[in-house]
Amino acid sequence: MGSGAATSSTANPRKQDPGSTMSYITPFVVGKVPELLQQPFEVSMPVGESLVVWRVYRDSDVMIHDHHTLADLNELEMVEFDVIIGMDWRSSCYAIVDCLKKDVHFNFPGEPVVEWKADVAVPKRKFISYLKAQKMITKGCLYHLVRV
Repeated sequence: MGSGAATSSTANPRKQDPGSTMSYITPFVVGKVPELLQQPFEVSMPVGESLVVWRVYRDSDVMIHDHHTLADLNELEMVEFDVIIGMDWRSSCYAIVDCLKKDVHFNFPGEPVVEWKADVAVPKRKFISYLKAQKMITKGCLYHLVRV
């Protein structure tokens, strides 16, 4: 992958599935302009379909508590998730993932360890994704915007 314009929007992507090594974002939650990839690639989704990645949002700001980090987020038109953080970003942040405890420790050089712990409590209300909310609003459903 490199920077610059893709040769054609109909160019065949190379047959590559980088798996969980890369980070992805849905284009529906991004507020900046993406860069076209010189070499688009194909990603196999867990549901069995494949999607082509044509664009990347370089140096996107990802906050961990009050710590700013940067990530290259590949645009993937998905509705199940807004962002998928891959090993590329986690390794750049010296992250140690403890699946059993459901937490992540970020060991940034020369800084105190930053801990992110999952909320293990089940949400009391049902949450919907940005995409589902956008579709419902387009259909005329009432909505309230709340920032927590």
